[in-house]
Amino acid sequence: MRIALNRRAPTELALLIVLASGCSSPVAPGAPGPAPLPTPRAVLAIEDPSVIFRASQTRGLPGFEAEVRFLLRETGRTIGATIGTVTVPGETRDGFCTAGLYVAPGGVLDTYYTDEGFKSLGYCATYLGIVPTRTLGVPASVSVTFTDDDGVLGTVSAVAVEK
Repeated sequence: MRIALNRRAPTELALLIVLASGCSSPVAPGAPGPAPLPTPRAVLAIEDPSVIFRASQTRGLPGFEAEVRFLLRETGRTIGATIGTVTVPGETRDGFCTAGLYVAPGGVLDTYYTDEGFKSLGYCATYLGIVPTRTLGVPASVSVTFTDDDGVLGTVSAVAVEK
């Protein structure tokens, strides 16, 4: 039995080996990777996240207004946190909407929880819009980014239950 060899195969194989060696990582094996991001000392927790449904107050639009409500608590008790963004499905509130929102060390921010606080937010409220029934059909998540008093960025998230 006679086997035919492709004379180009060794040349092509050598070329592939050379090309593959050029694709290696520029970091030497065992070299340290990038430094980990600092962990914020402020520890925020989202408590009692919920979606509240109210009969629509908008003329001509039957249904229910859906509002995401929650408390923010700083549980580390050593350092406070300034709120940067608040995100609910389809909406992110930041800048003007979160200016001045601060959770003191060991404190609670109830602006997004109480009726008075929610009203004070105006168009910055965590409002999901008008829905036809008292259900969303999908989980409503809430995510908050913050900067602790040391300037370290952090984030906390939770899923709101329908009430």
